[in-house]
Amino acid sequence: MDSIVSATIEVTLEKLLAIATEEFNLAVLKDADRRQVSDEAVKLWLKKLEDVAYDADNALDEIIYENLRHTVQIQNQMKPKVCLYFSFYNPLAFRRKMAHKINNINVNFKRINDEAGLHGFLRRVAESAPSQPQVKETDAITADPVFVGRQNDESKFVEQITGEINDVFSVLPIVGMGGIGKTTLARRIFNHPRTETHFDERIWVCVSEKFDVPKILKSILVSLMETFQGDSRHAVMDALRKKLKDKRCLIVLDDLWNDKREEWDDLKNALMGVNPNKGNVIIVTTHNESVASIVNPHNWYNLEKLSEDDCWSIIKAKAFESGDVPELFQTIGKAIAQQCRGSPLAANMMGAVLRGKEIDDWKSIQDIEPSNIEGYQNSMVKVLSFDHLPSSSLKECSAYCSIFPKDSLI
Repeated sequence: MDSIVSATIEVTLEKLLAIATEEFNLAVLKDADRRQVSDEAVKLWLKKLEDVAYDADNALDEIIYENLRHTVQIQNQMKPKVCLYFSFYNPLAFRRKMAHKINNINVNFKRINDEAGLHGFLRRVAESAPSQPQVKETDAITADPVFVGRQNDESKFVEQITGEINDVFSVLPIVGMGGIGKTTLARRIFNHPRTETHFDERIWVCVSEKFDVPKILKSILVSLMETFQGDSRHAVMDALRKKLKDKRCLIVLDDLWNDKREEWDDLKNALMGVNPNKGNVIIVTTHNESVASIVNPHNWYNLEKLSEDDCWSIIKAKAFESGDVPELFQTIGKAIAQQCRGSPLAANMMGAVLRGKEIDDWKSIQDIEPSNIEGYQNSMVKVLSFDHLPSSSLKECSAYCSIFPKDSLI
């Protein structure tokens, strides 16, 4: 629940910027948020900041209530009767009280801001770009030695993209939760022998969180040629047109998060401009159906969870590289596979943990609650969920909702 602390503070600080902009900045908070997991002193500092933030939030609520009260008082003065409550209210006393509270809040903020220097936090927003979640860049070359349960998906996709396509660029989104195997499937399709012979050019771009059309176009161009000297978008487009003219191409845009239709249209129109021939394909992998509906509003491919047998196959391949599985491990291994709940990421993780372990270690893993195993998996794909929420308000809401057990009706 530590993440709720920083998210809550962010929400409050955003409302407080007009009152205390010089006392604190969000860059410091984001730096502390990254470090609180391993540094108890930073965690304590964040707790102090949370307390002051709550005081500030309460003060703001009092001010908002006073403004509302004042509005109602004016309305009541226009009526024959005025509420006795308001006749006893002293606005000067309220202002003195709030001035004292705000002064104390600013003093506390300044003290906490001074303490930030002891932890080596960022002191000025201008000195550092806002922190971004670390994103693992993908490629089309890395081997996937364990590929289980997706053969039918692979065959369907290869059949579709190598068949007759009447569009200039046919866009095929692959949608699924983090760790479900979208990148692995896209890589298999990209490197399939039929794909290699069907397309003149195959291009892989890891997009991730920042959707920068000029950067994506340049990444496509760099993958097609060893060097490129130009910097302007026109130069990039002209070079792309020369490289892709009269060629059928496959482009994989891996890990797409952009949900702005105009930005997607900008990229697609640019690609259609450099290659107006029919039969080109764009494969998009994304976690969000909202993103998939933008790139192709009519059709996308939801990647389903693996079966328990498939998860067990992954665990076996990871834990027993020789392929020989002692009978004693079979029953326990299948129970562990059930706890993976269809996630190839969890199965890979379990297999790696169990490699070379004795039967007692397997039994101890079997005794772990499924929710805890799911927690390990969630920590590995945190960058794909909580950190990618677009606002601190949503982060705070998500953190609060995480209190409820899985599948609770809210």
